Amino acid sequence: MINVNITDAGNTQNYALKKIYEWGYTVSAVTETEYLDDHMYYYAKKNGKTYLETSPVRLLGLLTIIEKYGQNWRQRKTVPHRYLLQLRETEYEED
Repeated sequence: MINVNITDAGNTQNYALKKIYEWGYTVSAVTETEYLDDHMYYYAKKNGKTYLETSPVRLLGLLTIIEKYGQNWRQRKTVPHRYLLQLRETEYEED
């Protein structure tokens, strides 16, 4: 078993929301629309743009990409398209 220091959980969501608000986004939650399944979704809006995710922590991750690389994040040549990940024998392994 690996000793995890932090994960996407209820006790991290308020920290994520705080940072999103600090960046000037408004955040709302929605539980159902004709386009989404019945899960809770969080969306952030700023400057006429809307971003959607399934948790505040995941939403913060997407917004970090926008804040760091801008709206044209896909055209950035400085970010590799592939990364090599190390696969391990067990599900979790301590370093």
